[in-house]
Amino acid sequence: MPTLNIEGRKVKVDDSFLSMSPEEQNKAVEEIAESLKITPQGGEVMGRDMPHTAGQTMESYEPGFMERMGNATFDTLKSLGLPAERMRRDVTNLDNTVRGVADSLSVGTSDEITAWMNSVLGGDYEGELKQQRAIDEAGGTYRTAGQVMGAVGGGAGLIRRGLSPAYNTAKAGAGWLPVLGTSAGEGMALGSLYGFGSGQGGFENRKNEALRSGAVGLAIGTAAPVATRTLGALGDMIAAPFRSRGTKAEKLLSKSMRQDGLTGTEASARLHEMGPEAMPIDLGANIRQQAEGLAAMPGNAQSVVRGALDERAAGASQRVVDATNEALGQPVNTLAMADDIIARRSAAAKPLYEHAYSQPVPYTRELEALLKRPATAQALRKARALAANEGIPSQQWFANVADDGAVTIGRVPDVRQLDLTKRALDDMIGTAKRAGNSNEARILTGLKNDLVGMVDSAVPSYARARNAYSGPTLVLEAMEEGQSLFRNPVTPAQVERTLAGMGASEREAFQQGARAAIADIMGTARNDANAARALFEKGYNREKLAMLVGEDNAAALINRLGHERTFMDTRNSVLGNTATPRRAEVMRELGGEVNDHGLLRNMMNMRFGDAAASMVRPVTRPFRQPGIESRNEMLARLITERSGKGGFEKTVERMDMKAISDAHRKALVDAMLRHATPAANR
Repeated sequence: MPTLNIEGRKVKVDDSFLSMSPEEQNKAVEEIAESLKITPQGGEVMGRDMPHTAGQTMESYEPGFMERMGNATFDTLKSLGLPAERMRRDVTNLDNTVRGVADSLSVGTSDEITAWMNSVLGGDYEGELKQQRAIDEAGGTYRTAGQVMGAVGGGAGLIRRGLSPAYNTAKAGAGWLPVLGTSAGEGMALGSLYGFGSGQGGFENRKNEALRSGAVGLAIGTAAPVATRTLGALGDMIAAPFRSRGTKAEKLLSKSMRQDGLTGTEASARLHEMGPEAMPIDLGANIRQQAEGLAAMPGNAQSVVRGALDERAAGASQRVVDATNEALGQPVNTLAMADDIIARRSAAAKPLYEHAYSQPVPYTRELEALLKRPATAQALRKARALAANEGIPSQQWFANVADDGAVTIGRVPDVRQLDLTKRALDDMIGTAKRAGNSNEARILTGLKNDLVGMVDSAVPSYARARNAYSGPTLVLEAMEEGQSLFRNPVTPAQVERTLAGMGASEREAFQQGARAAIADIMGTARNDANAARALFEKGYNREKLAMLVGEDNAAALINRLGHERTFMDTRNSVLGNTATPRRAEVMRELGGEVNDHGLLRNMMNMRFGDAAASMVRPVTRPFRQPGIESRNEMLARLITERSGKGGFEKTVERMDMKAISDAHRKALVDAMLRHATPAANR
């Protein structure tokens, strides 16, 4: 594109200028000079000879590097057959737009700044200033559009940095009139600054321009809040018929449920299965991430989410206690329970023992050999002491034990005396076990079993009596063994074999001891449901639990612990401080933000619509913010509603109905297309 130099003013003209006759070119120069209010003394086309008439002195002018590069690029593109004219026109339009943006952002001083920078590089300031203003005057609508974009972008920058009084007033929740007043004042202040900066001439001219532009800014600042609300309401009215059913909060929930692969019916069923404390945020990662975003953003939605999770966590301890009592019954005192077992079994076995004690015992060589063993001799001494201490009536003691342990049998023993000997052996076995002397305990147990077996064979009523009541020592030992059931690596088969070898009182004590151990574990689960569930899932512990409380109760306990673990994991995830890219993305979505590449990048990529939108969004945000916060609060209440309350179920029912309607509509369209395709081919 040729450039004329008219009295220091550089003016670009179209290439058609070169095809004019000399007279037409001179006339064009005069008209340009007249419009610029200068008297032409000569002129030159940059880089080319320009015809001139007598009386005109042509001034020599050498184009700069960038201009030469531009001309060379234009000639190259043209020689290649590319649309060089259109491409140069597009670049010129872009240049005018950028200059308009710079004019607004610099409050009208961009021409002076550019002229000063060129003068520093060796140019004439006044000439450069005239040229910049001439280019600006020829900018047309593209420059005007750039000025609007720059004004909006400048306002957006003030908002982002917290320097906009109108935005700060709206954000603080002030009423309509304060927002209107601060917006009007801000518009007047910015307009005055622009007028003063863009004014030409001395201070007086700039002052007058500042007053004029300030009045325009006052009008725009006053109209902006009204226009924003009016346009927003009008847009809602126009878009309402085309919107799908459901609130904005429901749409966000529906989106996260689809990402989690959940239908409304499935979500309701899972909440019902998890119990009355379950919430939708327990159902999937995407719903939970929405809760994470809400909990991290200031506002009512944050309070709703955090409050609901904290309230549920506070009740976890009592829920675990209730579940334990439901499966096991009310907690009991194990020592008192042992005393009760002993008392009840003793009363039930008393008549059986009285009958057995009245029966004779055949004295055999095997019994004599057993009674003369060293360990049995020690038991005989203890048995005789037991009889004396308890005041048990009996015949004269049947055996004498010398100091060296030798046993002399003086008479045939009765069942009571042999039972006292068996009880003494029980005490000795318990002492050996507590001391960790397993071999001694094993030998003593063998002696006792041999003795009991001989008496049972001779007097069956003794076996029945002993089965009904095993004595305090064995009851306590059985209870202790039951309490350690979940800590010992025994199999269910071993447990069954152990129970089979116990009397009724021992079996009851074992079961009650194991139940007490479960209650202790569940007491720990109040604060650590994960640890309790992990214990029951370790090894054979689940099967052991089912043996004691029944399969249904065992499953109910373990499921309840699993749900409490889910509730705890949900709370830790939502209220945790770990920032993730996904959480940041959700927070942008919930905050009404979009992926914006910014004004400059959008303009450089020729996306002028996106560039304009990136400037408009921050300006309109104060007026959109109340709606965003209301939507987020509704979403927070939806995803933290307890199971069975009804609100969530109704919402997902509407979602499912809409999904069905959409599916029917799609099927109808597909059918129409299938029928239409053959017709179109005929």
